[in-house]
Amino acid sequence: MATRPSQASHAGATYQSSARSPHTAKYRSSSMPAYLLMLVVALIPATQAVRKITIDNQCKGTVWPAIQVEWPKNAPPGPNPTKMDGSPQPFGWKQPPGKYSFQVPDDWTRSRIWARTGCKDDGTGCKIGGCASGGQCNGRDWGGSGGTLAEFTLLTTKTIHQSTDNYDVSMVDGFNLPMTISHSAGCETASCGVGAGHDILTMCDSRLAYPPGSDVVWGCVSPCNVGKQLSPAFSGENSVWCCNQNGVAISPQTRCDKKDIPFYTKYKPHCQKAYVFPADDNYHDPDAVFMCNKPGDFTITLCPGGIGEGTAPKSKPIVVDPGISLLNGGRLGMAKRRADVERSE
Repeated sequence: MATRPSQASHAGATYQSSARSPHTAKYRSSSMPAYLLMLVVALIPATQAVRKITIDNQCKGTVWPAIQVEWPKNAPPGPNPTKMDGSPQPFGWKQPPGKYSFQVPDDWTRSRIWARTGCKDDGTGCKIGGCASGGQCNGRDWGGSGGTLAEFTLLTTKTIHQSTDNYDVSMVDGFNLPMTISHSAGCETASCGVGAGHDILTMCDSRLAYPPGSDVVWGCVSPCNVGKQLSPAFSGENSVWCCNQNGVAISPQTRCDKKDIPFYTKYKPHCQKAYVFPADDNYHDPDAVFMCNKPGDFTITLCPGGIGEGTAPKSKPIVVDPGISLLNGGRLGMAKRRADVERSE
């Protein structure tokens, strides 16, 4: 991996050597003054270190990957991902089965990648994960519901995690394709929907199937995302399902209990190394977010081993567990009562 050149040390070495040698001092007097040389060297821009991210589409059909970058509020965008030749990388593109690589800054933070499915050829009209900004997305668009997410906060000198890569697979917004994230330095692999021998999309409860009313399951959204559609009494601003209190994350998140999350016990066994709901990382069995203190590149594999029908689904919506209620008096009532108690504390 490329590293930033140490301009200060180079400049210091030049100055110290010149100060010790009379021959160097004589030569220096007939050329550029040392302080100007130091200034010129200091003004040479450092090369931004980069990481390679490869998307390996092992699905049977085409996907339309998308990138969202968390830029500071009111700040100009950038630095943006680039193609391997250094030219601008689109935030959304069409990718048939196979591998595609691009580069991101070494300190890429709070960013995510997902695969849109069921799109028109130009990336518009997607069934899952579509960008409101258009087929190529704009880098700020979070995308529509129902997509499996790859999330990254990489090595940066701007946070306390100065030597750590943080990455995870998330189905907090939903899931459409099995996914893994592997690190080239050999750190642990994040994953969701792999190892079960079948596609977890086929296990999506009809009440979570997305888009609503579709005769096949393109994606499966979370109870948080679908709550308002199921009951007017549901409030995502104050819900254990969403781990929100008055519109912000419940603190501490341990008050957001996995026992109150509908279908958690159905889906977590297939996504043990991924986020299933916002506070999943509190339970560490095993971790939902992974850290690596070695620099390296990443590979996001979609439909590992070819398992995953999300690009051309055939499964009909089913009721996974009729005993799980998403209406008043069931899980929703429990979640709402817990949120009411928390607001009164």
